Amino acid sequence: MSSLISSPPNTTFLMSNLYEGVLALLDKCQNLEVGKPPCQNPFLNKDVNIILNSHDSLDEIFKLCNSDKKYKVTDLINCLKSVNVTVKKEDIFLKGKKLIIGGEDFTFQLMKADRYQGYAVMESGLINEQVTVYTDIFSAYLFFLGLQSAYITSLGSDYYFLYFDAGSLNDALQNPTSWLSLKRTVSDNINEVLRTIRALNDEVVITSIMLNSVIANALSKFQSVELRLLKMTNEGRAYKIYEELLITLFSDSPLYRNKELISSLETSFKALLPSAGRFLNGEDKTNEGYHAYKAISWLYKYLITWQTEHLANFMREFAEADKISTNNNGKGYKVLMGYTLKWD
Repeated sequence: MSSLISSPPNTTFLMSNLYEGVLALLDKCQNLEVGKPPCQNPFLNKDVNIILNSHDSLDEIFKLCNSDKKYKVTDLINCLKSVNVTVKKEDIFLKGKKLIIGGEDFTFQLMKADRYQGYAVMESGLINEQVTVYTDIFSAYLFFLGLQSAYITSLGSDYYFLYFDAGSLNDALQNPTSWLSLKRTVSDNINEVLRTIRALNDEVVITSIMLNSVIANALSKFQSVELRLLKMTNEGRAYKIYEELLITLFSDSPLYRNKELISSLETSFKALLPSAGRFLNGEDKTNEGYHAYKAISWLYKYLITWQTEHLANFMREFAEADKISTNNNGKGYKVLMGYTLKWD
């Protein structure tokens, strides 16, 4: 059923959501057949409060579910839940300055968040042109199913999504339930970190994932997992992709051989996180946050290189942050500092 999309996956927002939609459909629908309706309501119980563009095909699509026109993705998803769709193989092709996905019934601004420079426009001589994306109802269904599945959270005008990178997508299509379960665990972790530090910081996010004991246990079933974290920003009447973080996880990392070590470092990391967030947001008045962030940065370097001097630097910065915290409010980071590395 991965052949529902005629074009191979790429890193555009459009194709990422279409393939994520296929994964979500395969996960929820056990007996998916072309020419028949999918299973009832494969959508998640999750709000996606992204504002739709007023020039989108809102009137046309909301008529299908006999609903008043609304302006959020969650409203559109609630509409799509009640629309009768049929599973079909979607052809994707260029027609002049139009990118057609199955048909020309609807158009959505979100589908061109990255302007589709990555989709065949170079070969077509349209690299400097505005390509308008058109879709039929089933492609819209897949796209917004995928969008909801990949959505993590929003911070102000920024929206965060997590997708499989090309290296893992084909494996995920063979076993969507297991792979999506792992990705949702990673997504929950990223959501917690983003809500705490209120910013996207590569070192902090990757460190949090590597030290998460739940992710470590789930990862044991996989050799490696490649993910992409996207940040999409609302700029007036348009959405643009500005940041992309590649995340590669290996189940054979030396870290996962020692559960006592990962538990100790995870506890230390969580203690540092709120103070580091204050530093990243310019709210650090005592330098506690500075030392907390530096400690996480050294911890990240240690996890990537396994050079013990980085661990020593982490311990030093942790102690500085702990001392400032103790002096200011009488309680430091109550975690075990001394630890001897012991590998199996």
